Amino acid sequence: MNIYAATKKGKNKSCSEDRIVVDEIILNDEYRLFENISPKIIGISDGVGGNAGGELASQFLCERVLSLSEGNILYKATDLNESLLKYAFSINGKEKMAATFSAVVFGKDTRILHIGNTRIYAVQGSYLKQLTTDHTTYNHLKLRGLHEEAEHCNKSEIVSCFGG
Repeated sequence: MNIYAATKKGKNKSCSEDRIVVDEIILNDEYRLFENISPKIIGISDGVGGNAGGELASQFLCERVLSLSEGNILYKATDLNESLLKYAFSINGKEKMAATFSAVVFGKDTRILHIGNTRIYAVQGSYLKQLTTDHTTYNHLKLRGLHEEAEHCNKSEIVSCFGG
């Protein structure tokens, strides 16, 4: 498998709050091509920009995910969240740090871990198929048939993340 990973500091941002994890490597504000690899995990963590410490939350999640065994990653989301909250409360002013996290975990069965609004797609021929749904107020309202309310809400507000 060839993987092209790219993360870049956002406009008017002092640092990149995003992290990409490919096996044992965590990328931040860089581009990298991984050629002919059989990864165990490919994931992205996006720091919640409205909360102080998004870059710390993203880094923390990627490091913690790498410390888990393949079979445990998908079943440790609650533990990951609790660990991040504990870490956040240990840093003054960063108590509400938060990040989204989406990953594909390869093993006996390929699995997806998804919390937030970073989408995962599959390539099928010449088509992209969206595999995950954004955990946003907008999608939450649309799925419940509340279309009028959805049109007037904060469309990028997330309703699910780690931390914060």
